[in-house]
Amino acid sequence: MIDQIGKVLLYNRYISNLPKEQKSLIGIELEYPIVNLANEAVDINFVRQLLVELVAKHQFIIIKRDDDGYPIEIQAEKAKDIIVFEVSYNNLEFALSPVLDLHQADQRMRQYLKWIQAYLNQKNHQLTGMGVNPKWHLNDAQPVKSARYQMLTAYLASYSQYDDVPAHFFHQYPQYGSFISGSQVQLDVTAANLLQVLNVFNQIEPIKAWLFGNSYFWGEHWQTTVARDIFWENSMHGIFPNNVGVFPKWFESIDEYLDYLAESVIFQVTRNKQTYYFPPITVQAYFGYDEIIGTGLRGDSIVITPDIEDIKNHRSYNYQDLTARGTVEFRSCCQQPLNERMTVAAFHLGIFNQLPEVTTLLKNQPLVQQADLSIEKARRHFSTTKLSDETDLSIAKLTGLILDIAKEGLDKRGLDEAVYLEPLIKRVALLENPAKQALKRLSDGTKMNEIIEDYGRI
Repeated sequence: MIDQIGKVLLYNRYISNLPKEQKSLIGIELEYPIVNLANEAVDINFVRQLLVELVAKHQFIIIKRDDDGYPIEIQAEKAKDIIVFEVSYNNLEFALSPVLDLHQADQRMRQYLKWIQAYLNQKNHQLTGMGVNPKWHLNDAQPVKSARYQMLTAYLASYSQYDDVPAHFFHQYPQYGSFISGSQVQLDVTAANLLQVLNVFNQIEPIKAWLFGNSYFWGEHWQTTVARDIFWENSMHGIFPNNVGVFPKWFESIDEYLDYLAESVIFQVTRNKQTYYFPPITVQAYFGYDEIIGTGLRGDSIVITPDIEDIKNHRSYNYQDLTARGTVEFRSCCQQPLNERMTVAAFHLGIFNQLPEVTTLLKNQPLVQQADLSIEKARRHFSTTKLSDETDLSIAKLTGLILDIAKEGLDKRGLDEAVYLEPLIKRVALLENPAKQALKRLSDGTKMNEIIEDYGRI
């Protein structure tokens, strides 16, 4: 029975409270890198004053402070949107309160961005819409001075002490959380449609990589427009493959999904209000341990006895991730240029409303379902910086068909939200995504700062 405890706890945490009726709320999280256009490190002291300024002038309240007393998380008094430094002081996240339509989110984001860009521009800084900070190598990668981010950074850096995985598995950038930025969407699901949502969106991950690729790793010349996959999957988070990335299979039942999730991991717990991390242990195995040695933020050790409450510390990093709030979070997309900020949300929302149609289309389109090309390999393949003309045209054709279906899904809502898909339609016509466009412009002689500024236009 001990090997079933984890599965039962996962069911109670994620499945048992799924509603029977569909809600209509949309959750959007947008992360943006902060860049110093002077080709110097981001001025952390200047940036930390940003949230102080917003609280003083624009009706925000402070939710959390760092160890030095600076606000690191603030909330809009009326809209309840959250603005927070994500992992480092070089990365700013907007976690918007759930909305009923995309225009609500877009209008609020436009206002926040205007305020923030005006402040940052005072010292030649700005937010930009790239999935990797193009000046990552100049910046101070120290984590935000709070236990959560300090623990996460220490955990990721512990890869050098992990002996159970070949050394070549890991990339050499455990600080990647300080300089990558994503565009994430959360949509409410029910017990009835959960599996279809997970399965359909998993199947189109290669297309999303081709369409939304915007995390070229500037300076290292990795030949991919979606370096975020490498950062996630070849880090401590990816030691157990079920913990991150795409699903390798189509789930036929909730029980099958829970079996898969039981092989994702727990790597940290809280004891006496202190956070401790340890080498990752699958949920299935965790509750069979008598003792685990945990490491604190000061390097101190503690003997941990697993407790069923520790399931609250479980969080997988799958690209379709079921949350304890009854939503599926879609977390595989790179951040997009600021003036295309709603494209990711619009794409997912449109498809969400047309799941049967997308399912039928995929059954008749073998491009990403070839026997010798798994979903994971297809996502890596279609995100390479240079594809053959034949491959580009093939995936562009399929992507165009999926965008047509997404547009139909948005049009059914009657809110004129399909306007947010227009930049994606242009990408299909040009066979480009934001990273490829930036690389092309650089090769044509455009300065990086000009691209940064263009991708930062509101």
